[in-house]
Amino acid sequence: MKDTDLEVRNRILKEGGLYEGYAEKMESLHIKNAEELKKIIDEYGWPGKSLVGKEGANAAFTIAQHSISKPDLQKQFLVELKKAVSNRDATPIQEACLEDRILFNQGKPCLYGMVFDWDDDGNLFANVDDNEMVDERRKRLGLSPLSEALEKHRKEIEEEGGGPPSDIQDHKIKGQEWAKRVGWQ
Repeated sequence: MKDTDLEVRNRILKEGGLYEGYAEKMESLHIKNAEELKKIIDEYGWPGKSLVGKEGANAAFTIAQHSISKPDLQKQFLVELKKAVSNRDATPIQEACLEDRILFNQGKPCLYGMVFDWDDDGNLFANVDDNEMVDERRKRLGLSPLSEALEKHRKEIEEEGGGPPSDIQDHKIKGQEWAKRVGWQ
């Protein structure tokens, strides 16, 4: 599932559509993968390191991160992931990422600065609840300061030939419409 996700992402990137909104092909795959992950969890529990190895656990986390069109499932995945973290079967960084993803999708400030978006001027930023505490939280997880993570992500986007959407306001409107359609807002 993770490999197919990456293949579809790369295809959309080559077509020039990755930074212009949530492509239908990508959303469709994310929904399918989320539903498959739910089946796995229902049968075996969270696919952590002890069940599927490090690579499999990372793949499960990626599927959970990308399950943005299934709010109830993504929230359920966070509950299951937290259990796995408490059993040392998943990483606290994964928990922080998924928690931030959910907060972002709900239109709320994030705790760890793990999700980036474009501001009205086309600059990449992370909407966080407390600019002073975010780096302390990140440090506890062994992460670099938010400013460094932001710069690294900005460079990755540039290397892919990406950038802000051509119409920032349209991007925001479509994002809000999507959030309402799938049940985040």
